[in-house]
Amino acid sequence: MDNRDWSGALGLLKFQLNMEEITQDSSIVTEKTFWMAYCYMHLGAFQEAVDRLDDHLNHDPEPEPSVWLWKAVCKYGQGLFKEAEECAFRGPQGLRLAHTSLLKCPAQTSQRAAFEWRHC
Repeated sequence: MDNRDWSGALGLLKFQLNMEEITQDSSIVTEKTFWMAYCYMHLGAFQEAVDRLDDHLNHDPEPEPSVWLWKAVCKYGQGLFKEAEECAFRGPQGLRLAHTSLLKCPAQTSQRAAFEWRHC
């Protein structure tokens, strides 16, 4: 992931999930699923990412706070702006404040709002 080779990282994560000793530890499976979502998000496979994030939310009693931000980004990428905004509001306040304006700007019609959105 350091080299931003999302396809390579995803392949490695899938390989690691198929190793028998890893599948015995549910916390490792949850962590690998979380990072697979991150790779899918960066590859533009937003539905795959959302599916993995939902798995993470369902199986981790203390999910990463950034899960909601990542899910908001994926929903935004799918053009589901209302759902993206709802996900952003479920995330931590600091992340929510930073990205709420990004989620609202495409719905704005003025050129000034679009300009400000591009320069956020």
